[in-house]
Amino acid sequence: MIEIFTGFILQMIASVGGTVMEFTPRKSLSECLKVKRKIERESDTYQGPRWVCMKGKLEMHKTMDGSYRPMKMLPYDG
Repeated sequence: MIEIFTGFILQMIASVGGTVMEFTPRKSLSECLKVKRKIERESDTYQGPRWVCMKGKLEMHKTMDGSYRPMKMLPYDG
């Protein structure tokens, strides 16, 4: 089953090339920024990827245990 998520997405962007390597949906901007700050505190931000909170759309697929997993980013016009 497929569901479309629209909201804030925490994105991990490669330091070289600027491609999105990973993305996860978040319930709100404040939750997204909270997770981003925690990740940045626990890692070497000068050498690693860049983390960004942005509004967007994700295609989510239902897993066997009933939870949803983000599969791909969709165009967002908002």
